[in-house]
This record gives sequence, structure tokens and C-alpha cells, in this order.
Amino acid sequence: MIIKTEGMPLSEAIFEFLRSNYFINSSSDLSRQMGRSRCYLSTIRYTNRMPSNEAFSNLHGYLKNCISETDDADLQQCLKQYMRQIEEVLA
Repeated sequence: MIIKTEGMPLSEAIFEFLRSNYFINSSSDLSRQMGRSRCYLSTIRYTNRMPSNEAFSNLHGYLKNCISETDDADLQQCLKQYMRQIEEVLA
């Protein structure tokens, strides 16, 4: 499933994409995949901050794993696009 994420922070767009495509169930799941505590995503939402470079790097690795878990070419393309966006943030 592809959802509209225009105007969302990158971490939120990735969260909504992963949740709507059943890779994760909650923000706690994504926080753990980012190598952080279960409340990490909620905290950065509340403080209107971006995830740390380390958290984005961990998320990049998780997206790479998600690609190998699906045979759907459209999902793989979206995951790769998010990976490219993370790479731009980390550059």
C-alpha cells in the first residue's frame, strides 16, 4: 500500500509507510529498529526534532532488510527511495 506522505518529516513518512505495509505495528517497533528506546519516535515528534544520524543509519539497515523480506517490486522501489533520502540526510 502506498500512502500520501507529502509534508511529513522523513521519519514520520517512513513510519507511516512501514506501518501501512505491515513491516511494523507501532512507533515503538520503529524506535527499536532505530536502535533506540521504545519512546524515541514519540519523543522526537513531541520535541519536533530529527532522529540522530546513528538512528537514521540503523533505520537504513532495517529498510535494507525489509527489501529482502518482500517480493513486491513496488514496495522494494519505495523502500529504496526512502533509503536514498536517508543517505542524503547522512551525507
